[in-house]
Order: sequence, then C-alpha cells, then structure tokens
Amino acid sequence: MIEAAPHRLIEERADELAQWLEDEAPYIKFDQGHLDAGTPAQAYWHLGYQTALGDVLRMLKDEAARSDGTSSRSPAGDSDA
Repeated sequence: MIEAAPHRLIEERADELAQWLEDEAPYIKFDQGHLDAGTPAQAYWHLGYQTALGDVLRMLKDEAARSDGTSSRSPAGDSDA
C-alpha cells in the first residue's frame, strides 16, 4: 500500500478538524477564550498546538527516513573541458 504524502495527511486532518469544529463548536472562532491569559482554555489551546507541531514533525521525520537513500543521483554528464 502506498502512503499519502505528509502534506496530504495534514490537509485531510485539518479538514476533518474544521468540520468537527463547525459541527460541535461553531462559536469557537469568535469566542477566542484561548486569548485570556492564565485560563484553562489558553492552556488547552497551547497543549493542542504543541501536540500538533510534534505530530507534524514526526510525520516529516518519518517521511525523510523513508526517502533517505532511495533517490539515485544522475550520472555526471560529459564535460566540455
């Protein structure tokens, strides 16, 4: 089975989350509770963001590890010198 490129997986997950937010909490884009310093909403927002960044970094590292050594260099062309 061929795996989707990391950017495709990220786009799909972002679309899924956008749909979930629209269905479950459409007010959240306007509420902006995560901007209130020292609140649980702000802590949860930062935790979610930090987790998402970690997930993306893992995906990129996994992709880089899979592609290491799989590309072949083109043979050098004849030089005109």
